[in-house]
Amino acid sequence: MRVRIVSVVAVLLAVLSAGAPAAQTQGRVFVVLIDDASYRPSEVEGAGQLLGVLRDQVLQTADLVSLVSTGRSAALTNLPFASDRSRLSDAIRLMVNASPSVAVAPTGAAVGVDQLEVERQAQMAFRTTFRTLTDIVDQLQMVDKRAKHLLLLTSAATSAAVLRAALGSPNDTMRDLASVAEAASRAGVTIHVIDPADPVSRNIVRRLN
Repeated sequence: MRVRIVSVVAVLLAVLSAGAPAAQTQGRVFVVLIDDASYRPSEVEGAGQLLGVLRDQVLQTADLVSLVSTGRSAALTNLPFASDRSRLSDAIRLMVNASPSVAVAPTGAAVGVDQLEVERQAQMAFRTTFRTLTDIVDQLQMVDKRAKHLLLLTSAATSAAVLRAALGSPNDTMRDLASVAEAASRAGVTIHVIDPADPVSRNIVRRLN
């Protein structure tokens, strides 16, 4: 299995950047998983900018794009496969307006009841993201004759939750991540793990052109 790292949010998430490119005879397929359940304001803004780069600088006429959200914007943002840029623009606007501002405890803060709740929510967000990611890869396996890209725009809080889960239960976490990587390789899907708050991420998206 070939592993290609396109962005490192956490070391353990790098294994998800896997996939064998499909033989392309038509346009490409882009599925953007907006992992906004734990987004901070900077990540909401960054995700909107990344989607704008995808729309304006990457997408071509024959390409298809789909948006999926794990957070509160899911009911408004989720966009089935489409090539209409105006529909994508509407979905981006709804995502930015709907995503909540999540308070994240500063590094080194004392662990109290509030911090424990933040940790619990981060762990739940990771499980939701993992299940959604798995479902998307399974669906993309049925897509033929198109290069397939899955962009995971995940928050720093969720990435930290993955790292803590790995430290607490390394075998289970690595098994979960490896199963997604293997499924992506079989389906010819390249998974790009991207930090929406990192300005460098825009260049990562531009290189998909």
